[in-house]
Amino acid sequence: MEHTLKGHSAEAIGRLLGITPGTVRIHRRNIYTKLRIGSQGELFMAFIRTLSGGQAG
Repeated sequence: MEHTLKGHSAEAIGRLLGITPGTVRIHRRNIYTKLRIGSQGELFMAFIRTLSGGQAG
């Protein structure tokens, strides 16, 4: 998720990891489902909340 948090597209992440953009999207969707979030913005907020000990947002 580091690349997603940095704002990389599925295409860019796929190139970096040597996988297809579709595979990136599938993994991203599965992670979002497990975290019960629906967007990159929500992922970022969850990350910030974790860094701040659960107090942000």
